[in-house]
Amino acid sequence: MKTYIGIDGGITGALAAIHPDETWQLKPVAVVDCGKDPLLDVSANFAFIQEAAQRAGGLTNLVVVFEHAKKNPIFGAKGNFANGRHTEFWRVLLTFAGISFAWVDPNTWQADVFRGIAGADTKTKARLYIEQRYPAVKLEEFKSRSQLEGLRDAMCIATWARSALK
Repeated sequence: MKTYIGIDGGITGALAAIHPDETWQLKPVAVVDCGKDPLLDVSANFAFIQEAAQRAGGLTNLVVVFEHAKKNPIFGAKGNFANGRHTEFWRVLLTFAGISFAWVDPNTWQADVFRGIAGADTKTKARLYIEQRYPAVKLEEFKSRSQLEGLRDAMCIATWARSALK
């Protein structure tokens, strides 16, 4: 029995672990406030993964997948640079920790997870999917819209990983 961790890895992203008993472990991505450009926090984000691994019975029972944001012309140079920096953060952290991982293009997980959900807005689709699939999960403690969107995306990535990477 595996625990699946989905990571929406940007500054406003989140980590979501779904355990074999269908319980969730959720946390917004931890950042270090460096002024103008906050950085992802190595220790705090790694601690979440360690906690999930401990609950799963070790790293061998963990499947970690992070979203690999592709280059997008509407983001501009600064936005694309940030996406690349965040992708590399997760790749390097997981590699140095000796944790096997995979990454997924957003279009890939969204096409699978959102199948049958009408509409064009992916954030709305993620909300609908999580509300319908996991009605017992309460996200009231997370107040900001960006935190909620990151958590829902991370949850969707984790559920995608569980079905796609068995």
